[in-house]
Amino acid sequence: MKKNLFIVATLFMAAIASTTFTSCSSDGTNCTLNNDIDSLSYIQGIMLGNNIAPQLSYDPKMDKEQFIKGFKAGLNADSSEYSYRMGEGIGYNIAMSMERDVNIIGVMMEKDILYKAFAAVLNEDSLLFTNSEVNELANKLFEKFMSQKREKEEARFAETPEAKENLAKGEAWLADKAKEEGIVKTESGLCYKVIKEGNGERPNAGSKITMNYKGTLIDGTEFDKGEGASGIVEQFIPGFTEALLLMDEGAIYELYIPANLGYGALVQGNIPSNSVLIFEVELTDIE
Repeated sequence: MKKNLFIVATLFMAAIASTTFTSCSSDGTNCTLNNDIDSLSYIQGIMLGNNIAPQLSYDPKMDKEQFIKGFKAGLNADSSEYSYRMGEGIGYNIAMSMERDVNIIGVMMEKDILYKAFAAVLNEDSLLFTNSEVNELANKLFEKFMSQKREKEEARFAETPEAKENLAKGEAWLADKAKEEGIVKTESGLCYKVIKEGNGERPNAGSKITMNYKGTLIDGTEFDKGEGASGIVEQFIPGFTEALLLMDEGAIYELYIPANLGYGALVQGNIPSNSVLIFEVELTDIE
């Protein structure tokens, strides 16, 4: 084994040595390899470049020339610059993250206020919120802004001709469906039909359930399907959650969910605005 490793190492060093004293091309590289250390350094640069180049190509804001200049500056920074450049790099990453968050929560956070809170933590200064409050408040505020963004988007979609037409068609379809034998309509407007009664336990809002299901539109288009799918009851769309709370383990129901208990006027993938959703659901397990 030692002999084989020695042979591999020898061949590797020979390969490096073969590049020694080789001049780089003049198209921006302008370097000469005078010894094995130079050769190894050049090889390492190629490997790093090959790893990073694909990542840069995915960033539409990336200026490659400026990135290369910044890389050189960081590479040659002395110890007094290290901390500054580390902070600068993290600041850039946070700024980009804040811009991405606008697509999620619909608002841009205030950079100056974020900076002051960040600096206060590092300087161990007093803060407006305790650590125990931070996570809870962050979740509440994110949910608030996401909800506001969703409401604005839904209001915008609701005014489109497609949304208005789908809403009218869906309401008429549900009115006819509710008249059929075996269909139950709840106060919320959810309609369902019991295909098979279950004989097990009934879940609560916080239960984790496993199910088989198929989702279609009123024109028969299938938009989703799953076997052995799992989730928390209260985390589904309102009409689906309401139905699960009526089912016992082992039951099979067919659900007819009006738009306001589904995705509303929002377009979700291949589900058009204001669509009535039909689900066949088998509740297979409750944890």
